[in-house]
Amino acid sequence: MADPVRTTFSAQELTRWRQLLAQLQEIGPFRRGTLLSVTNVCGKPTCRCHAQPPQPHGPYWQWTRKVQGKTVSLRLSHEQAALLRVWLDNARHLDELIAQLDQLSTQLTDRTLAAASPSRTASAAAPASSADQPAFRMTRRLADALVALSELAGPVAEAAQQWLEAKDDDDREAIAEALHYLDDALNESPDLLPTMARLLRMTRFTPRS
Repeated sequence: MADPVRTTFSAQELTRWRQLLAQLQEIGPFRRGTLLSVTNVCGKPTCRCHAQPPQPHGPYWQWTRKVQGKTVSLRLSHEQAALLRVWLDNARHLDELIAQLDQLSTQLTDRTLAAASPSRTASAAAPASSADQPAFRMTRRLADALVALSELAGPVAEAAQQWLEAKDDDDREAIAEALHYLDDALNESPDLLPTMARLLRMTRFTPRS
């Protein structure tokens, strides 16, 4: 028996979907964690770092990240910090794109569920005029992939939202904690990026005019 459920993007949604997937392809290497500028005080009582006012050593660049439940740190040179800053920005951009894809995918899959509802009327099944034809017709394979993306991206999107809220509040501790949540969410979703790449391949088509 043929599947009667047909789900579609609108032309505007299709354009946005393809833009987001194209931006994913442009993201370079990324890295998780937090980059901090730190100072320290040595153990020599006569050192300037114990003067009044104190003149601590540094600042130094330090990268931290939670690995298997433990926070690890790495001291960096100025050159290494500049590289890491770019990679961290790439990671934040990736999280933002995933959150937008998740929102768009939720809209689409909600329509898929609504179309599958037993309450669909007979008039909904009437042939549409050429002016009412959707931008493109979904396949079951694509719909399954979209549902999978929504499930995989959900925890990551939630962690990304926590980071955005912490960033708006300029709360460094909350920002670092949110980044750790993002690390955990991505580590627990190894199929997320392969699923997005598969969707990109599946949506390379031209909408009907």
